[in-house]
Amino acid sequence: MERISADSETGIRLGSIRIANTTDETQKVDLWIERDNEFVYHDSNEIEANNEVWIEPTWSSKPAEYDFYYVISGVDELQVANLTELHEEETEGDCLFADIWIVDGVEDSTVTAKDVEEQEAATCNF
Repeated sequence: MERISADSETGIRLGSIRIANTTDETQKVDLWIERDNEFVYHDSNEIEANNEVWIEPTWSSKPAEYDFYYVISGVDELQVANLTELHEEETEGDCLFADIWIVDGVEDSTVTAKDVEEQEAATCNF
């Protein structure tokens, strides 16, 4: 896959990230975010049952290509999602927020990208 250079105007503007746990058990998520081949975020989050956690953006708001690498408790393998590719299929918007949905059968959990205008809690750091 071809990478976009850091000074490129292609890619997406990424704002907040929501990790939503729709299961009946507390889940732990280790998340790494790569922005144009550079890791800009890494943390572990524990999300109580049927709850969510918001991560505010500390990375640049300039368009870039984003890859998410994450591990959810109960699944012993690294999951990978290219947010830029997800965006092309899902939605339009000046700035997007990412959703990581943890569902029963955590191996079926998903990542989506949506316009920040769709969610009041979502922000961008313009």
